[in-house]
Parts: sequence; structure tokens; C-alpha cells
Amino acid sequence: MAPSINNPFKGGQQHFLLRYKGVFLTLAVVVLIGIVVTNGNSNNQEEQVPARLMHAAEAAIARNRGASSLRKHKQQEEQPVQEEEDEEIKTEINDDDETDDESFPRLTLEEYPKWLKKYSRKLQWASRENKFEQRLTKDTLMESFHLGRTNLGANQKKDGSFNYQYDFVSGEMDEEDSQVRQAGAFWGVVLCYQFEQTQESKNTVEKGVEFFMKHAVDGPIDDTILIHYPGESRSDTGTNALVALGLIDYLRTINDNSIDIDSSHKQMLETKLRKLINFLKWVQKDNQHFASSFQIDNNLPTKGFSSYYDGEAMLALVKAAKYLKKYKDLVPLIEDASMVLAKAYTVDVWRSDEHDSDQTKGFYQWSSMFLYEYYDGTGWKDANVFGDYVLVLSHWIINTHGVLHRQKNTGYAFEGIISAYHVAQQRNNDKATEALAYAIDRGLYKLTSWQVGGPLQDENPFLVEHGTTEEIAVGGVMNARNEAPLRIDTTQHQMHAVVMAIESSLYDDTR
Repeated sequence: MAPSINNPFKGGQQHFLLRYKGVFLTLAVVVLIGIVVTNGNSNNQEEQVPARLMHAAEAAIARNRGASSLRKHKQQEEQPVQEEEDEEIKTEINDDDETDDESFPRLTLEEYPKWLKKYSRKLQWASRENKFEQRLTKDTLMESFHLGRTNLGANQKKDGSFNYQYDFVSGEMDEEDSQVRQAGAFWGVVLCYQFEQTQESKNTVEKGVEFFMKHAVDGPIDDTILIHYPGESRSDTGTNALVALGLIDYLRTINDNSIDIDSSHKQMLETKLRKLINFLKWVQKDNQHFASSFQIDNNLPTKGFSSYYDGEAMLALVKAAKYLKKYKDLVPLIEDASMVLAKAYTVDVWRSDEHDSDQTKGFYQWSSMFLYEYYDGTGWKDANVFGDYVLVLSHWIINTHGVLHRQKNTGYAFEGIISAYHVAQQRNNDKATEALAYAIDRGLYKLTSWQVGGPLQDENPFLVEHGTTEEIAVGGVMNARNEAPLRIDTTQHQMHAVVMAIESSLYDDTR
């Protein structure tokens, strides 16, 4: 019998009231107008409804329509699932999507940690009255991992890059490409090798190394390089950060497992990594964000920045400083940037944009991973604060963003949720631990049923109807339960989440 875990999400009254606050306010204004009109008519007066009341009604209606329109626009990519699910999967939204400035105030950098701690303590992790049984097992996850790892290798081209997207029903290969997702796939195969070392997996990693090092060119200053992806006029910061992450975790794997490797080859990896790290430092702005890309033609960084790339760059810097001895000098930079970026993508955008902000979503899993690494045993400045951050963001992704009810693949989110699960365990926060365990189990179970030829394929009617044994399809993960195109980064993110789940204590037999 699988161990029982409390259902942390129940009820929906609070969610209903919060979600439709704008509608209630609009109705209240309309009723008020009606009272004025009625009073005017009963006294046989000819005065009209005061203009300010009419303007108020129109403004309230417009705001409500605007909010609805924005929500519809944001949900085009990830709409709530319209499928039958059992009652225990339904979650309670405890966060207000339209929270006012009082809840998300203007804060100085010095005030932010105190606010974050207070906000974290007020999180409503639902009670543990209703039990549920785990659906996943470690054996199921291991089978999924082996299939996914094989799929990533099968989709590697001769030059070391990867097939970007393949439709296994139509048989069409998508010729589009993405330099960042290619770099992410490279990091993904390194993580697979780090988890389980096989010669075949190492060969895949080395082909990836060869490809990206072939396209590494001198950077804007001495002792820097950047990735000039074929056919591109710019080098994205995310591309360089993800290639750096691949080299960091490959070198960690070599060192931790005393893997025999030619000394000159290892030295090349170390040299290339140093120059990539120097490039990431160079593109960091005075405001602690990172330029989103470097324009190769004019040798200048872009003015803008990206929530995704900020998180990816910080994860690379944190991992280098934490796990490789030569990068301890990065710690002051990391300490300065982490608080600035955490504040920018939470309270600041929640006040200026909306609570379910796309900027928070872009930063979400990357920041959860790098700030968990920061929090966990480094002794760096304000480390404990970032434990609060990781828990707050996990509550946000589950409740405000509604990750369990998205119809597109959300494997990326569990890279962050599992990071939060570790924080909750380490803090002996039982309610948070159980809520996160529930989210991990239910979410990954659903996503595993989207894996072609996977251990849960029989639970997906689309996969049953379109079964295949094609090598470049089996083990790939769909972006929705009934969409045949298999994109390389979808499989990469989900396999990383699967590995993280296996390595956690959630599926230990002793739990």
C-alpha cells in the first residue's frame, strides 16, 4: 500500500470570492445607481444620475472587462484543464489575483527580507484532514527517466545538436530551432549522465560539448567567450548560461565520481567554463539584471533583460561558486544580485503588473533552484531569507498560477516545487511538506501519462490510439495530453524534474 498523504487543497469558496471581486464591485456600483434613480423617480424629480456615479460604473465595468481580457490572453498558452479529475485534485486558491498595493507595498531592499518572512508565515497551507494515496512510485519514475534519457540521445544529430521538434503522428520534423532550447537540451543530457553514468550517456554529453565548443567565439573582452549559434546574429545570455551549467555539472560529475578523463580535455572544459562565466559577469548590468543578449554584429549587449535569462545566469553562477573551488570570488556578486532580483520578480511586479505575472513565471523555477542552492548549507549572507522565498514561490505557482490545472506541459514547474519540498522538510514544516508532496505526485503523474511509450501511456487515450515504436518518438514528452509534436526542451525539463523527484525522499520506501 502506498503511503497516505494529506490532501492540502480543498474547498473553493474563498477562491470564488477573490476571483470575482471585480464583478461584485461592479454590481455594487450599479445597485447604487439604481437606488439614486429610484429615489429620483419616487420624488417626481427630473434630475439625472450624477455623472460621477456613471463614470464610476463605467470604470468598474471596464476594469472588470480588462482583467477578464488579460486573463484570457494569458491563458491562451496554458488554460485550465477541462478534463474530469477526481475531487482531491481540485485546489484552493488562497492568493488574490487582484491584490492591492497595501498587500504588495513599495519596499526598500532592506525592508524586503522582513516583508518576505512575514508573508511566508501567513501562507495558508491547507489542513490535512483528507487523505490521498500516492499514485507514482520510484519504479515508475525510473522507467520514465530511462525512456526520456534514451529519447534525448536518439534525437541528437551527428554534429551534436538536437532535433528541435518532431511530430510522431504526421512524421514531420520541424526545421525551426532555438539556441536557448538547444543549450538546455545539452544541460539536460549532462544531468542525465550526472544521475546515472553510462558510456552511452557520456558519449551524448561529449557530442554536445564538441558542438557548443565548436561554436564558442571570443567575447567582448579578454578571457571571455560566447556561443555564436549557427545562423544567429546574437548570442542569448540564456544560451551561454545553460552551456555553462552543462560544463559545471559535467565537471562536478567527473570530480565526484573520479571518472577517468584525459587531463588536457578536462583542462579545456575548465578553461571554456571560466571564459563563459566571465562573459556572464560582463553582461550583468548595474541594476543586477543581465543583458538579454549580445549583438555579435556591433559587439554590444542589448539594453533589455529577461526574467528567464536572469534566473538561468544566476543558477550558473551559484552552482559554480558552490561546487567548484575556483569560483568562490563569485559569492559577493551572488549575494548582491540575489536579493535585488528576488524582490524585482515578486513584490515589485505583483504590485506593478499583477500577481499572476508572466515575469514571475519566467523567473520561477530558475530562481527556486538557484535560491535553494544558496539556502542549502552555503552560509552566504541572508541564506535563510531565501528559504522563505522558495516556499512563497512554490505557493504562488500552485495556488496563484494554478499549475495543477494547466493543460500545457508544466514539467518546468516541478524543478521549483521539488526545491521547495526540500526547504519545507528541512524546516519541519509539515503542512507545506504535505501540500508540496501532493502537488509533485499529482502533477508528475499527469505529465508522465503524456510520455510516448511511457509507463503510464495506457492512461492516455491519444497515446493508445497513436502508439508508436519509432526511436525518436518513444520516451519523448508531449506538450499537452493530445498534441503529437515532441519538443526537445519539454522532454528535457520533465526528465530533470523526474530525476529530482527520484532523488528526493518523497518516493523512499521508508517514507
